[in-house]
Amino acid sequence: MCRFVVYIGEEIRISSLITEPVNSIIHQSFHSHERDEPLNGDGFGLVWYPPSLTENPALFRS
Repeated sequence: MCRFVVYIGEEIRISSLITEPVNSIIHQSFHSHERDEPLNGDGFGLVWYPPSLTENPALFRS
């Protein structure tokens, strides 16, 4: 299952969206309740766009 987090607003740390919340994407990838296997090992990706630093979005994928 794909999961998306979209944030538009003031600059914040990525960790405040990805790792810190109780129901974070990281937590969901290890504790899936909707699959036979609780670990989602399909990888992940992050894209962020700091318009003050660059005209191109940054990308990380596993």
